[in-house]
Amino acid sequence: MMKRIIFVFCVLLMLYSRTAWPADIDYNPKNYDYGDLASATLMTKAWNALENRDYPAVMAYTDRCLKMYSKEALQMQADLDTLPKGDPEHIASYWALNDVATSLFLQAEVYVKLNDFESAERIYNKLIKEYRFGQCWDPKGWFWQPAQAAKMWLKMFEEKNFTGEFSTAPSLVEDAGRALQQRKYEQVIYISDQCIQKYSSIAKKQQHDYDTDHDIAEDQSSFRFYALNAVAEAHLMKGKALFYKGEKEKAMEEFLTIKEQYPAAYTHVRMADRQKVTRMVEYFLSGVE
Repeated sequence: MMKRIIFVFCVLLMLYSRTAWPADIDYNPKNYDYGDLASATLMTKAWNALENRDYPAVMAYTDRCLKMYSKEALQMQADLDTLPKGDPEHIASYWALNDVATSLFLQAEVYVKLNDFESAERIYNKLIKEYRFGQCWDPKGWFWQPAQAAKMWLKMFEEKNFTGEFSTAPSLVEDAGRALQQRKYEQVIYISDQCIQKYSSIAKKQQHDYDTDHDIAEDQSSFRFYALNAVAEAHLMKGKALFYKGEKEKAMEEFLTIKEQYPAAYTHVRMADRQKVTRMVEYFLSGVE
C-alpha cells in the first residue's frame, strides 16, 4: 500500500510539475474544504491561511490551483507578448495565469518563513520563467506582478540581507507590530532597530530612485520599495513605542526621520497607500510637546 501511495505521488509530481515541500509542511488533501474549486476561491483560502500561518493549508490550496489550472495558465502566458494593462476586467480575464502565478508566490512565501531559502529561490525562478505576466489583485485597487516581487526577493537573497525567519525586512516589521499590539515596548524598539540597521542603506537608495526615476515612482507595488517601506514603518513603530513610554522627544526624532528621509514610504505589511505613514506621523507629532 505504501509503495502504491509513493508511486501515485511521484506520478502527480511529474504531471503537474509540483515543487516539493519539506516534510514538516506535509498535509492530507482530504482535510481541506476547497469550496467550488474556482481559482479565485482557492486563492482567497490560501491568502487567509498564510495570514494565519497555517502553512499546510497554504500548500493544500495552492497545490490544488496549480494542478487544476497550470496548463491553461501556460497557454495564456504563451499568448502574451507584453504585460496586460489598462482595464482591470481585461487583466482579470487572464484569471488562470494570475492565480497560478500567485499560487507559486504564496508557496515561496511559506518557504521563506520557514527559512528554506533554497526552495523559495527555486519557486521564484519558476514563477519568473513560466508565469512572468501573471498579476495579483490588491484590495487597495490595483494589480501587482508576483514575478516582479519574486525578483525583489531574489535580489534580497543575493545581497544576503537576512539570517533567519524574522530577519527579512517585512518579517521584522511584522514581528515588531505584534510586539506593539502586546505593549512590549522594549521589544518593539529592539526589533525596529534591527530592521533600521540592516536595511537603512537600501531604503535610502530606494527613496533616491523614487525621487529621480518617474517610472519607478509610478510603480504601486510595495515590493519595489520593500526596504523603504519597512524601515519607515520600523521608525514609526519605534516612535510609537517611545511615545507610549513617555519619551516624547525621542519619539519625535523617529517621526521626523520618516518625514525627512523617507517621504515616499508607505506601510508594507498592509500595503496601505503612500500617505498613510505621513498621516500617522502628523497625528503623533501633534501629541509631542
